[in-house]
Amino acid sequence: MKITFWSDFACPWCWIGETNLEAALKSLGRAAEFEMKAYELAPNAPKMGEGETTFPRLLARGLSWEEAEGQIKEVDEAGAAAGLPFAYGDAIQSNTFDAHRVRKFVEAHFGRDAAEKLSERFFRAYFSDHLELGNPEVLCRLAGETGIPSGQVRAFLDAPLDAGTEARIIADAVREDEMTARSTGVTSVPFFIINGKYSVPGALDQAGWEDGLKQVFEEEDRERQRGPFGSGITCGPDGCSIDFDRE
Repeated sequence: MKITFWSDFACPWCWIGETNLEAALKSLGRAAEFEMKAYELAPNAPKMGEGETTFPRLLARGLSWEEAEGQIKEVDEAGAAAGLPFAYGDAIQSNTFDAHRVRKFVEAHFGRDAAEKLSERFFRAYFSDHLELGNPEVLCRLAGETGIPSGQVRAFLDAPLDAGTEARIIADAVREDEMTARSTGVTSVPFFIINGKYSVPGALDQAGWEDGLKQVFEEEDRERQRGPFGSGITCGPDGCSIDFDRE
């Protein structure tokens, strides 16, 4: 099974949905190949020092005091149910473009497992530690905490975005992910595509993931069964099963 998904480190439901998905796979005793694509909920957000916390941002969107409190409570409770230490109300909005770039850099040089570990740390930094992911010092420190040489990350972030450089290539890859999202019809995250044909817009709880995944795995199992071709000739340790009649 391959799961492609668009996500942003400033999206609480991305962290919750991805965590519940992983828990569902573990519960079912199954595995999947993941491919994360970058998405920025607030591409014009400040990098650091100017971002607001969640509550005033919700009020600025036109929510009432009670509605803002209710939304924060809903996220915190869903996070707690997934085993995640949320404090959504104190999260500081910051630009996530460089965080996406660093994740791609880490995946290219240290592998997907390292990148997934870093993603988890970025989410926790944003929603639990209330750090600004637009701050290069923060990104380097978080990378170091997950075993990635912080000096290499710093050099990558400091490199000019000149044409043909790795820094530019990875920046373009982030933008390409976002363009693909638009062409695919993705307008919010998380957004999952399973095996290239089943779309799941939004976060599910673990039970919801398990119900859907069971059906997909059953379909995969059926497709692996013998098709309409009958039985052919095979050979094993004791010889071949059928002798050809030669005329």
